[in-house]
Amino acid sequence: MKIIIATLILFIPLFAFSQQNTIEGDVIDPEGKPLQFATVALLNPADSTLSYFGITNSEGRFEITKVRSGNYLMQTAFLGYKTFFKNIDIPLTDGENFGSIILQPNSLSIAEVQVKGERIPLLIKKDTVEYNASAFKTKPDAVAEDLLRKLPGIEVDRSGNIKAMGENVKKVLVDGKEFFGNDPKVATKNLPSDAINKVQVYNKKSDESEMLGIDDNEYDKTINFMLKDDKKKAVFGDLKGGGDAKNYYQGNAKVYRFSEKHQFAMLGMLNNVNRPGFSFSDYLDFNGGIKSMMGGGGGARITIGGDNSIPVDFGQPITGNVTSGAGGINYSYEIKKNNRVNFSYMGNGSNKDLTQSVYSRNFTNDKSFEQNSSENGNGSNRNHLFNFGWRNKSDSVQFYMINGIVTLTEERSKTNSSTLSAIEGNPVNLLNSYNGSKSNQLKTNTDASWLRKIYGNWKMVKVSGNIQYTHNLNKSDWNNSMQIMPSPTPIASSQFYNNQIDNIQYSGAIKALRKIGSHLYIEPLVSAGATSEILSRKQDDDINLLSPIDTLSPKLNRNYQWVKPELTMKYIKKKSRFTLGLAYETGNRTNELNDTSKINSNTSFLLPSASWEYDPRMGRKFSVHYSTSSVIPNASQLVPIISSSNPLALYYGNRNLKPEYNHELFISWLLFDNFSFTSIFANLNATYTKDKISNSYIIGSNLNQRISLVNVPEDYSATAMLDFSTPIKFLGIKIRVAAQERWNRGISYINTISNTNTNLTHNFKLSFDNRKKEKWDVEIGAEITMTDAKYSIQKELNRKYFNYAGFGEINYTPHERWHFRLTGDITKYNSQSFSKAVTVPLLGAEINYYFKSNKRVMLTLEGADLLNKNTGISRTSELNYLREVHSNTIGRYILLSLKFRLNKFGDNNGGISVNIDKRR
Repeated sequence: MKIIIATLILFIPLFAFSQQNTIEGDVIDPEGKPLQFATVALLNPADSTLSYFGITNSEGRFEITKVRSGNYLMQTAFLGYKTFFKNIDIPLTDGENFGSIILQPNSLSIAEVQVKGERIPLLIKKDTVEYNASAFKTKPDAVAEDLLRKLPGIEVDRSGNIKAMGENVKKVLVDGKEFFGNDPKVATKNLPSDAINKVQVYNKKSDESEMLGIDDNEYDKTINFMLKDDKKKAVFGDLKGGGDAKNYYQGNAKVYRFSEKHQFAMLGMLNNVNRPGFSFSDYLDFNGGIKSMMGGGGGARITIGGDNSIPVDFGQPITGNVTSGAGGINYSYEIKKNNRVNFSYMGNGSNKDLTQSVYSRNFTNDKSFEQNSSENGNGSNRNHLFNFGWRNKSDSVQFYMINGIVTLTEERSKTNSSTLSAIEGNPVNLLNSYNGSKSNQLKTNTDASWLRKIYGNWKMVKVSGNIQYTHNLNKSDWNNSMQIMPSPTPIASSQFYNNQIDNIQYSGAIKALRKIGSHLYIEPLVSAGATSEILSRKQDDDINLLSPIDTLSPKLNRNYQWVKPELTMKYIKKKSRFTLGLAYETGNRTNELNDTSKINSNTSFLLPSASWEYDPRMGRKFSVHYSTSSVIPNASQLVPIISSSNPLALYYGNRNLKPEYNHELFISWLLFDNFSFTSIFANLNATYTKDKISNSYIIGSNLNQRISLVNVPEDYSATAMLDFSTPIKFLGIKIRVAAQERWNRGISYINTISNTNTNLTHNFKLSFDNRKKEKWDVEIGAEITMTDAKYSIQKELNRKYFNYAGFGEINYTPHERWHFRLTGDITKYNSQSFSKAVTVPLLGAEINYYFKSNKRVMLTLEGADLLNKNTGISRTSELNYLREVHSNTIGRYILLSLKFRLNKFGDNNGGISVNIDKRR
């Protein structure tokens, strides 16, 4: 913390250093009426890039503070009016007040206005904010994300997540078209910034709202990158390559081709420095990859189900030594206006070597015990993701849409582990284990819909359908050596385990919309569907026989058919929307074990919903949403046959599980002031679950565990969040404060006794960055997280633990040929509740040198973990244990890379460039 405070004190003078000048005035029309949201910019006369700017408030007033003395070109713009220009000297001769600026109406209609030859940095067009990319300086090799960081009203955090006007950005389009599916980061981290002409930020309405002209307030905050004209007529892209003396390397390639009808992009990368391909959203789509190499014998953590999710949080350190490769192709074709098809492919593969030490403190109803594990292993994964779609809005009264996704994953892993369990330091059991695993998965998901606009009181009818199929095959084998103290003789066992799951789901729906009064609508909807799932498991206690034991090799068929009628009433006005709905889901569930024993049950749920949204004006929004839902147990949770892969932790499901019934309340408030660029976002999310599916533990005297699934009466969770950011103009900085509270109360059973686990997590984050980023771009901050874990049956095990973190990043561009970057992070995990305190300092640096005036060649020297102190550490609190994991990481490395452009961006003849990206 002292380091953070000292750093803050060091850089505040940097932020504050400049002569204080202010210019203010008002913008009016010829009749003297104020023009709200007019932009007043002070441009650099040499290249018309933006130096300072302001936006008028509801009274037409503007104020631009902290302006350096000098000569500027003042530009004032408002949609539908002629742009005002004037050369001025700061400070003004007559004080700070510039006076009134009168804008004359443009003779053309708003729809016809095209500003040519003028570089208006920022223009507000009703609900769209449009930035001129050329007015914001970026370094020569910048990508779209670097440009976004320069734009007022847009925030990009260190992980690449984007906020615009205080809201999270959900979609990023290129020339109005999807780019590699729905992940914004693929575009922002790969598209070169100097291919972009304009950046548009707006709320993209739902397809129904766009067609009917009825605002249902269902929208995604969207950024649309409009490309320069010459980039629509040329092939451009970049290549990357670099390495060091330790055989570390990295490389990537990007090629783009855009036109009015075609959009083509190709991406590829390969490295062995723990840099994953693409971003976390892609991993979620893949739903595959290297499994977590979890704790060994006796561990209470159980992974349920056949999904092979990659355990990577985007933006977080990646543990182990990982060699990664990825590639992707995106193509879309516009058959005619508003009628286009798109296809994208992304492939990902990695090899990982991982070494871990795991400490956990577990408890029963009358005692606690500790486990210490050491693990080492290696794994590989190969993932393929195909997206395809067709959207046809060429007919003014009909809309057709088909979207599909196909994923293929393949995973291999081998792990050796040793786990010692002890009570008060006295060993109770020891398990040494080897595990080899192979898994393959195929997933498909296709949606189709048809919407027909109707004239009269019936406004529209919509028919939609969905079909999903999943095939998952996992083959594993174990060699275990178990020793129960005080016996000196270990018990050896070998097993194999083959688990196959096939799941098909299909559903359809039809709904209509009818106007029944002024601003009042009803929406009837009927949906129906079915799920068929087959789990087939084969296992044996002798891996050499490879013949399954019938009693340990179940086959379970699960089926669920349902119908859900629903009626929703909507009251829609320009600033306020209210909905009230009620659905009734009724269905039949069956599960049959080994084609002999069948359980049949009928289910029914009343599912009410309600929402209210209020938008008094631009940048203000308050909303309340309440919804209910049900969750049906899957086959892996229902199968009652013991999985004996770990002799000290036997797991089995429960055929008599009931569905979960959820209530969720979400409240949010947003304030974004376009005049001061102050934003406040607050929300509260609370969930109550009836018949929550949880674990029941039976723990024996030698600490062996039998873990089954049961329904518990209830489960509660709540999250509250506040995010505030505002410029401090007299210091020339922007401050951001974020606070989050997470609370959960869950129930598990330990030796048939109910245990209530309550977790409360507090997180507070404070950061500063400078507003003027011509040469210096500095961000520093600190974060603290506290976790308070309580257990009802072992109160002496209640624990609190803290994590402290500080971070900083400095970018300095003294002139066109040099760019410097320095990053620092320090995280401290306190010793309370764990064996010792751990401090992890990280330091990185990068130097870029651009050869020649056209900057076609760039040399980059970058270093990571320069102090060689990085270590992977995580701490968690679960229903009946505390856990700490230490993992190996790649450590220090220094890479030298080269960039060469075959021709400079902006040339009409396009071309390929060789590019080196900085590490993110």
